[in-house]
Amino acid sequence: MDDRKMRVSQVSRITGEDGETLVHKIEGEGCLRGDLLTFTETAEQGAKVFHRISLGEGELTVRRTGAVVSTVRFAAGERDSSVYRIPPYAFDMAVETERLELKRTGEGVSLRLVFRAEIGGSRQRTELCLTAEPREDAP
Repeated sequence: MDDRKMRVSQVSRITGEDGETLVHKIEGEGCLRGDLLTFTETAEQGAKVFHRISLGEGELTVRRTGAVVSTVRFAAGERDSSVYRIPPYAFDMAVETERLELKRTGEGVSLRLVFRAEIGGSRQRTELCLTAEPREDAP
């Protein structure tokens, strides 16, 4: 199975308990190999976060390493608990998935994910949209 070079775009709308909404955008390059999408985010002050998303039937698992470390499984109507690390700190995290829409788009993929999270006692609701499309310059 060949790796396909992808252009990745992700927009997250994160609403905190106070009702304020933060919009977080990621644009970059990645790779799609079967049901595995990988890409790198350049976070604050140039720190790197490596994303590894395993796409399953009705579920997905997001693993992040680097400046942020976490593994979360998303499946509609289900709750997952793990630890969210921003070294040297670690916070308990619980995530409840409200909606997961995953679509193959030709040679790419798009997903919409809505979930509630509690990280270190702070609650938020996130609406995340991600698209990964073949790079025009890729063979």
